[in-house]
Amino acid sequence: MLHRLPVLARFGLLVLLCVVTGVTALALLGITGPGQTSTAWQNDPFIDMWLRWDCGWYQAIAERGYSYTPGQQSAVAYFPLYPLLMRGVMAFGVDVFISGIAVTLISGALGAVVFHQWARTLKPDAADWALTLLLTWPFAYYLAGAV
Repeated sequence: MLHRLPVLARFGLLVLLCVVTGVTALALLGITGPGQTSTAWQNDPFIDMWLRWDCGWYQAIAERGYSYTPGQQSAVAYFPLYPLLMRGVMAFGVDVFISGIAVTLISGALGAVVFHQWARTLKPDAADWALTLLLTWPFAYYLAGAV
């Protein structure tokens, strides 16, 4: 049944599943997850749950550009398109982290559409199932808003 829904509807269900899981973990268990790199949204757990691991690097690149210090971890390891798109959204006055979440959501939705179209060229009768499997895979979380 799920594999018959339109592509963006399935992506929307993925986002909803991620949000419900995150909010439930926050509300019932107080679980925020490891890897917090910013305290900017710590008082808003709904936003904070998406800000983990590399988000501090992307924040720095989007706000200040690249930097390099010999012998230390540096921002030069990160591909520039994502922080560049974040900066583009920031030009409209949107917070850097909200920009990252928006870019991730839009990119994830577009990725789902492109993946489905590609799968249809390879095996049309299996494309719907392929997309459903992609969007229910545990790492699909990263298509749904994580910065």
